Amino acid sequence: MNKFDFQKYLKKNPSDLIEKINSSSDGFFHLGVVIPILGESEFIWQTLEKLNEAQRNFAEKVLVLLVFNHNAKTPQNYIDDNLKLLDKLRHSPFPYPELNLSIIDVQKPLRYAVGEARKIGMDSIIKEISPDYSMAKNSIIISLDGDTIVENDYFNKISKFFKENPKTDAAAFEVVHQKSNDEKIEKAIRHYEEYLEKYYLALQEADSPFAYKSVGSAFAVRVSSYIRSGGMRKERAGEDFYFLEAVAKIGRIDFTRIITVHPSPRISKRVAFGTGIAVEEIINGKNYPHFGNKAIRELKKLLASATNENLTSVELFLKLQTAETKEFLITHNFPILWGKVLKNYPTEKLSNQFKYYYFDALKTLQFLKIWQ
Repeated sequence: MNKFDFQKYLKKNPSDLIEKINSSSDGFFHLGVVIPILGESEFIWQTLEKLNEAQRNFAEKVLVLLVFNHNAKTPQNYIDDNLKLLDKLRHSPFPYPELNLSIIDVQKPLRYAVGEARKIGMDSIIKEISPDYSMAKNSIIISLDGDTIVENDYFNKISKFFKENPKTDAAAFEVVHQKSNDEKIEKAIRHYEEYLEKYYLALQEADSPFAYKSVGSAFAVRVSSYIRSGGMRKERAGEDFYFLEAVAKIGRIDFTRIITVHPSPRISKRVAFGTGIAVEEIINGKNYPHFGNKAIRELKKLLASATNENLTSVELFLKLQTAETKEFLITHNFPILWGKVLKNYPTEKLSNQFKYYYFDALKTLQFLKIWQ
């Protein structure tokens, strides 16, 4: 990314009006936390308390930005909850003096809800943490949720990780949900965590470029990489999945267990899919399977066969696959799409085109599901 690209992105994606709630320092920040807010009044104070503790243990000042949002289908009780929280933040003494807190009140209904809210927040926070192109490489946007608590060394570890890994574009964190007092919910959330872990391990074993856990409250990205990837996606749900996929296509994502966040295990229907929906589905009997050895072997074999030389011919590449993999590729239009790739890319770029663009994160997930 160059200075022109930086300025072009900011012009195309202007920031929304940021309202300061509490400011403990002047000047710019190098780390910024973006939290979408919809019906979070029961949970956000614990999140802010933990962020305040993390700030107390971190030498540099961090900006926390809450993005209040809703869409046309949002139930009225969530809208009322947002209004109640906004009023309290604006008119009551703020209990965490060390925390730099600002808000964006998106009053108009959003079309895409949480994905669009994250994008508004992340686009807007850039001017606060990276007002100049020269700062974009070292300024970090952190994605968090309003029901998630962090550990006391959260900011220290994030800052240290990116400094020690200068080639890392984004980092995905470990996720361990808070314990639920409801036995069914507790069992369901641990099952879902095991599913995420097995999925990550399967992709890591197969040497997939998408080997990380996609959770909206558990990643951070450099400003420069955020802009290069095109910014946060606006999907109604799964925006974290598609955004990290985009970052992986232009750079490098590292999954680290050094940093851990603790989301709520609550059931939620605020988005079309995600942890809250998964917990409810598991409780109602849906099985989130753990990918076995055969799935891992088949994925590993497919990716290993995707060499520049093997990909010069659709027929040759299909002959190298098992019957099930061949059927999957044909069903997902590989012969037609790859014919177009061969017309537009030199041989030395074919492997990269297959692994990052044709066989992307979504196709990887779809492929593994056929071996369940």
